[in-house]
Amino acid sequence: EPSEGGPRSTSSAMPDLNSPNVPRLKARVHQRLTEAECNMIPLSALQFRPLEAADYEEMVALHTEWFPVAYDEAFYTKSVQGEIFTLAATYMVEVPPERSSASTGSAGATGGSVTSGGGGGSS
Repeated sequence: EPSEGGPRSTSSAMPDLNSPNVPRLKARVHQRLTEAECNMIPLSALQFRPLEAADYEEMVALHTEWFPVAYDEAFYTKSVQGEIFTLAATYMVEVPPERSSASTGSAGATGGSVTSGGGGGSS
């Protein structure tokens, strides 16, 4: 919810970044990489793949942070089931032990991938 603590989205898609309705950052990627670390990732280090069922929750969190549009559940479900063309950018990252307990999903104590993805047109 927008009233909870934590950093707020700085997405340029948000019409008014000073609004109390700007969403808080909840995606797992924020627990695994700082903004500065993300800014240091070279484009050549990213790998691209279709979204998968395991990406569902992260995709919902990222879309909420990035876009001031409410998507229905069917959009997300179709995206991870391959009914909509999607592309996820992934980056292999070493997770320090002090941050690994906050991470969930595919990451182990020593590494894992960070995923961000979005939907495209229908296939």
